[in-house]
Amino acid sequence: MNLFLREMKSNFKSLIIWSVCFAFLIVVGMIKFTTTGTDPKLFADVINQVPRFIRALFGFGNFDVSTLIGFYGIVNFYIILLAAVHSSFVASHTISKEEQEKTTEFLNVKPISRAKIIFLKLSAVFVNVLIINIVSAISSVLIMNYMSNGDSHTNEVIMMMVYVLIVQIIFLFIGSAIATLSRRPKLAAARGTIVLVAAYLLSSLIDMFKELEFLKYLTPFKYFNTADVLVNKPIDFIMVFITVFVVAGLCALTFKGYEKRDF
Repeated sequence: MNLFLREMKSNFKSLIIWSVCFAFLIVVGMIKFTTTGTDPKLFADVINQVPRFIRALFGFGNFDVSTLIGFYGIVNFYIILLAAVHSSFVASHTISKEEQEKTTEFLNVKPISRAKIIFLKLSAVFVNVLIINIVSAISSVLIMNYMSNGDSHTNEVIMMMVYVLIVQIIFLFIGSAIATLSRRPKLAAARGTIVLVAAYLLSSLIDMFKELEFLKYLTPFKYFNTADVLVNKPIDFIMVFITVFVVAGLCALTFKGYEKRDF
């Protein structure tokens, strides 16, 4: 437990900064909805005239930006990207920082197994990720209720944030698995970012070219589509199974890689 508290304390300052940044992004992003003009549908028509690949790249393609909740969908798109970056970075840094800082003796002298060490570290990372998600959810609900003129979108927002949390968890374990399997700890965060960018670009390509739909199983950004929430589309249980399989596999790689790692 001391290790868990140590990790929470070491990440406390960055957690506060990230939380403020997420809240700021959501509030400022939604305020921009009021600057689109007196006719939101006219703004939507302008967006629809933008080339499809640009709309797919910047997350405009799947939402009706003439509505408040549709505009929030675009903001949520950027929340997912930043949340994935945060999860991957915090996980890879937390796992590999002793090697980076040449302080592995701190852990080696403790009377606890490596399995418990990695469990406590991952627990601390998960709590950080969960706090970011909760802060984002609360900020989203508050600003949406303030701007909705009596129309509640709380259920849609919460469901979208559940999807965000799933993506966060996937990239948490992507970052941790890369950190434990990488021979050069300093490059773990960079490699995690490369994987994230590749997954994002693949997701954008799928939106641009529907014939690439079969590749959706290769990118976590396509496992759950937040736009589906707005049309009440049922959950794809194949994607649920794939998510569980991917997370379990990455978790196993993390534990196995850490236990066999030569510090």
